[in-house]
Amino acid sequence: MQSVEKTIYVKAPIDVFYRVITDYECYPDFIQEMVRVQVLSRQAQQVEVLYVLKAVIKEIQYTLHLTEQPKNRLSWTLVEGQMMKINEGFWNLEPVSPTETKATYHLEIGLKSLLIPQSVVNTLVHVTLPKTMDAFKQRAESLVLNKS
Repeated sequence: MQSVEKTIYVKAPIDVFYRVITDYECYPDFIQEMVRVQVLSRQAQQVEVLYVLKAVIKEIQYTLHLTEQPKNRLSWTLVEGQMMKINEGFWNLEPVSPTETKATYHLEIGLKSLLIPQSVVNTLVHVTLPKTMDAFKQRAESLVLNKS
């Protein structure tokens, strides 16, 4: 299992950034590796979402159970996944000012097979994750710019 936590500062109000991270089905519009996202069920702040991600060696399909805590937190646990045995984490959002948000992303990931090279996990955690966080940041900041 590998764990990573990263914090970014986003020039967007907290409600805008929260809207971006909870607009699951739009992820393929701005995350290069995301092939498809489908909301399977929603009951209040409990959401089950299917993701198809283009990974280093192939497409990976997995389903997460997400818990939305409006405006400041989004957490998840793995329901099922082809290669994953663990995928849990959270986004924690804090307002820095009315126009800036501190966004902390925490992820714990573990793969099912020991036959999967550690380099795949390292690429997911240390290359794909920063690119993905940057994509969320750019998306939120572009929404603010387009609103002006």
